[in-house]
Amino acid sequence: MIARVLIIAAGIGIEFAGAPAAVRNAAQCSALLLICILSIRDRAPAPHLPFFKHKFAGPALILAVAAAVSSQMWPIGYFGDDYALIERARRAATPFDWLTPGEPSAGNFERPVAWFFWWCYEHCTPGAATAARAVSNLLFCINAWLVAVALRRLSVRRGVAIAAALIFALHPFALGTIAWLSNCYSQLSLTFGLAAIAAIPRRRITAAALAPSLVLYLLALLSKEDVFLLFPLAGIAAAGCRWRRWRRGAAVAGGFFLILLIALAIRFAALGSLGSYQSDTKLSMASMWLPGARQLFIEDFPGRYWLPLRECARGLGERAPEGVYSIPLMIWLAMGGLAPGSRRTVALGFFILILGVAPVAPLALLGPDLINTRLLFFPTVGVALMLAGSIAGLRRLGPVRWVFIMIGCAIAWRLGARNLASAREAYEIHERAFRDVAAIAQELPPGASIQIDGLEDDRNGVPLFGGSFTWGFPRRAGRADITFHRSEVGRFDQFLEFNKKTASLFDPLAVAAEFIVKPGETLTIDFGKESGGRAASRVFESIAFDEAGVWNVRGTGAGRNVRLPALRAPAPCSIQIEIDGGFEPGFAGPVPLRAIYKIGSHAVRVDVKDNKIALPVGVDILQLEIVPRIQQTLRLRALRVRAEK
Repeated sequence: MIARVLIIAAGIGIEFAGAPAAVRNAAQCSALLLICILSIRDRAPAPHLPFFKHKFAGPALILAVAAAVSSQMWPIGYFGDDYALIERARRAATPFDWLTPGEPSAGNFERPVAWFFWWCYEHCTPGAATAARAVSNLLFCINAWLVAVALRRLSVRRGVAIAAALIFALHPFALGTIAWLSNCYSQLSLTFGLAAIAAIPRRRITAAALAPSLVLYLLALLSKEDVFLLFPLAGIAAAGCRWRRWRRGAAVAGGFFLILLIALAIRFAALGSLGSYQSDTKLSMASMWLPGARQLFIEDFPGRYWLPLRECARGLGERAPEGVYSIPLMIWLAMGGLAPGSRRTVALGFFILILGVAPVAPLALLGPDLINTRLLFFPTVGVALMLAGSIAGLRRLGPVRWVFIMIGCAIAWRLGARNLASAREAYEIHERAFRDVAAIAQELPPGASIQIDGLEDDRNGVPLFGGSFTWGFPRRAGRADITFHRSEVGRFDQFLEFNKKTASLFDPLAVAAEFIVKPGETLTIDFGKESGGRAASRVFESIAFDEAGVWNVRGTGAGRNVRLPALRAPAPCSIQIEIDGGFEPGFAGPVPLRAIYKIGSHAVRVDVKDNKIALPVGVDILQLEIVPRIQQTLRLRALRVRAEK
């Protein structure tokens, strides 16, 4: 009782004290760690969540819910990076040509199992997303069913395992993942990973009996990195969650760990590293792990994963106060999670959450956009088990506990449905752009170029045109003999202004100069004041700015560049630029700058080297923009500009 009171008081007290997110998350983690410690000596039987006794009742309900949910995805076809993947599949003579990285590529990774599927999609149904969508929906149904099967193998009670599978099938993270076909990597990885746990023999462990599990685990590792740390769960399953059978568990975990080493050897042989989204080794998975883990802990972990109070797409509008995420979590943990018997279930869910989050921590720097919920596909299994286990701990409520499960599922579906609506809207924008561009492209001669301006980078966290300019537009327009450009400078045969509102953001003459740089004087712009913040916040919703001068840049792309206030410069002159600030630790180095100006009607965009730029005669307005390469927290205090004739 004392522990329950302390946990609830800590949760409420932290909110009323206005403590920062790091303190809030630390309190939540402390409560979960306390439950984990108490679970070690917890001898009480795990709480039973009553469910229909027929052995097919649970699988039928799980598959029906997953099938109904995944059917909402049918209208969504290829978009964004999908076109890079199917183009690469088209160029490959056999699916085994993908065992080494090639071009085009959406990242520097080794995922031959998923690549095999992409090859089959393109060569069996070229250009059509029907097969890819059918396989994605089927995998999701299998994922949901395997959640219950794998949890049962981990000694979770039947009713709790079924409840966790239902929560998983309706969780906004899961729905956000399957909305984009490129996320088949995550689905395949989790499918093979859960199957590997479920296939661990219950009786005598021999090499032959364990071989199917090891093969499934290898397939999971060659699909994506999400399940790199699955081997401890294999040991727990083999030991039946019993300490006295630790030798059996250690033997199985050792076999899984050996398979992990083999997969890592394959990856290093092909890539020379663990891989990354960038070719720059400074942004490798290894170097990004600590900054990514820190970002996760400060922003999300673990409160914002707690179903059903996590809004996946921050662009959807209203955002609940932090206490709405934190206080219910602390109350549930205190009332249900601390109950004898349920401690082991909640502790196991927390352990699964950690094992799922740790491998993808470097990619947390990509941002909390809806599309990046794929990083939390496997961790969602742990979140669902934590919720189901804590509700099961309310023994006195009996069958009424299912009412709480259903309420959680209903709210989860509400949030998930909003996320699906965002994905469908993004896909429709994508298709409309393809139709407009194709109509113009048909009239152009071979070798021509077309400039497409005013396209959004994303809609409510869903990326729109990632791989489209190089591969998507030529393919859909049937014009591989012309080039497509976006918000670039130069001379083009045709110009398409898709959206005037967003197109104006890239026109340096569409913005009035807010500051004047005088020769021989230093202009200082204080970003803690209203003028600096207002000038930058115009660029979509990709930048979060506060009065302390902290700018959170969520990703890459022209729409996410930090556009600084426009300057009137006395050309011709030499401009010296000094930035007071920089990126968070882990991204050392100069802040990348780009200068934009116009001579007559011709726009020029050039990179700034050594913080100096020479402005020629005829330049009137100069704009500077910061060009991030990946999700970064940028702290800007001031910008100093000096002009010399």
